[in-house]
Amino acid sequence: MARFTLATILVPSALLDDANAAMLVLGNGPDDAGTFISQEWALAEDAETGFALISGLYDADFLDALQGPSLTERPDFAPDVNMTGANRAKNAIIYTGAARLDKISIRLDMPADAAITEMGLVPWVDPNAPPPVVIDRAAIALAEERRTMVVSRLQGRLTLGPVTVAALDAIANNSETEWAMRETIKNAGEWRRTSQAMDELGYLLGYEPIQMDTLFRTAATVNV
Repeated sequence: MARFTLATILVPSALLDDANAAMLVLGNGPDDAGTFISQEWALAEDAETGFALISGLYDADFLDALQGPSLTERPDFAPDVNMTGANRAKNAIIYTGAARLDKISIRLDMPADAAITEMGLVPWVDPNAPPPVVIDRAAIALAEERRTMVVSRLQGRLTLGPVTVAALDAIANNSETEWAMRETIKNAGEWRRTSQAMDELGYLLGYEPIQMDTLFRTAATVNV
């Protein structure tokens, strides 16, 4: 019966390609070429360099091959594997001490969290990664609310009041006002908050967006 050993393997970014070549040589299929990809760990004293880490059960043949003579046999499924890189990775393995930028660190029969602590690792943050996306939930909620803001022309005019309505009608009767805006003011049966015409109308009246929101909220409560 095969005996399996828990192994935690840590690879610095400079040796990722070599380590993947070694895993391909010792693995079971082409997918082993992508064993080390995600870099999630770094040295406490050099947080800019990432390390990829995996932890799993490996049989004695695999572990013996890592500690044995040079790798010479290419697997049938990877005839073009970089054997030089694979052996370079094999020769870079250390089993004790803190992790290093030029070495592949392995811990055997040790839980992964204990291995991470012993290697002196901290979570890695990619310095070239874009900043996290900040979701403005208030802005999303306001955009959703604005899509529902629909009132009648009469509700809007009653809410504006006689002084502002007089200014609005003056805009509509001004020949210098764009024809489309004049027609909108005079004939639009309903006002939609998300309409571009409403944004332009608010600008002409000197209303800020938040004031237009208040106008629509108030107008919606007017019974006509």
